[in-house]
Amino acid sequence: MSQETYVYGLLDPRTERVFYIGITKWNLPARLAGHRSDPASAAWQRIREIEADDFRCEIEAILDCPTREIARSWERRLIREFPGLINRDRR
Repeated sequence: MSQETYVYGLLDPRTERVFYIGITKWNLPARLAGHRSDPASAAWQRIREIEADDFRCEIEAILDCPTREIARSWERRLIREFPGLINRDRR
């Protein structure tokens, strides 16, 4: 069974740049909350730094994909194309 999946970016409001790209089937605020509360997340430290500067990390949908497989393919492509991301290598 397929499930709609988002490709999303986390944005640093201090620079207005995407610093992380991921995929989720959750709603976007819930996914951001997951990154914010999980020290194992690649984005956790950057989010803490943003909040320490009295800003709030932003999450934006980049693509809405009909399946997880399509979203994963787009995620990989965008990670290769966006410079300076903090994503961990997931082979």
